[in-house]
Amino acid sequence: FFFIYILTSINLNGQNEPLKNYYVVDSSIYKNKVKFKFDTLNNPPKQKTVTEYDSLGREIEFYYVDHSYKYKRAYKTSADTILCFVSIASVEKKDEKIIEIQKYLYDSRGNIILATNSFQNSKNISAKMTKFIYDSLGRMEAKYYYYAHNFSNTLNEHYSTNSSSYNLNTVEKYFHDKEGRLVVINEITGPEEKRFTDSMKYNKQGKLITVIRYQKYGAIGELRGYDYRHIVNYSYTDSSWIKYESSSFGNTSQGPKNNTDGSKTEYVFSKNGLINKEYLIRDNIRLLYRKYNYSYFE
Repeated sequence: FFFIYILTSINLNGQNEPLKNYYVVDSSIYKNKVKFKFDTLNNPPKQKTVTEYDSLGREIEFYYVDHSYKYKRAYKTSADTILCFVSIASVEKKDEKIIEIQKYLYDSRGNIILATNSFQNSKNISAKMTKFIYDSLGRMEAKYYYYAHNFSNTLNEHYSTNSSSYNLNTVEKYFHDKEGRLVVINEITGPEEKRFTDSMKYNKQGKLITVIRYQKYGAIGELRGYDYRHIVNYSYTDSSWIKYESSSFGNTSQGPKNNTDGSKTEYVFSKNGLINKEYLIRDNIRLLYRKYNYSYFE
């Protein structure tokens, strides 16, 4: 009954906490007893993807309706570690092959403290690991991101979770205000001009309303040489809440010019935290991009 313990330990506020990451259990899926999530296209009406969950809010299958394969997830526990086996299965031949193995470790408070995944990467087995550090009040204090390219010769559940087996890639530091709200995330590794900073703002009710990610000189592939800003805004009503995302790039060689096309993505959530619709907004035209339907456990 280890998973039941995890569920009672994790704060099940779902999408009411936009910055919260759920690793094994999606709390909004769990508390709404979702069995299937259907991603549809509005024009023409066509089902695009299907995601299936078990009764504990864990994803167990995902597939595109027009593809010939499915992604499956199977779970088991080993000591105090949750293992997730990700397989790709051919619909036509019924062949199934494990392509990734994930490990999750929680502390006694239900906080995630370790997340790893080992996966097939071309001809190599690669691996990623994230360590989560908390302060004495249980608030996120730091994340350490590790990576290993030529990790092992075989893909199995016994791979190392010792940091000495990886290369440290990125470190993030988390800062809170006197009310305990997360207000700043700083990347503190790598060249200073390429690090990002996330800044958060809240309304009078304490709800998150803005997240701004700023990265000097981009450092995101073809964006190198440009300042990069990614802005997320939230608005709330009695029956739903909405998330808006937009990005802009400034030419650092010619001053802070705005090179964005003005496009924005709008996500509409129900009061219970389930995403209902996605819109693309450009030139004051609001286009329905995705619509989600759900079926539930009895």
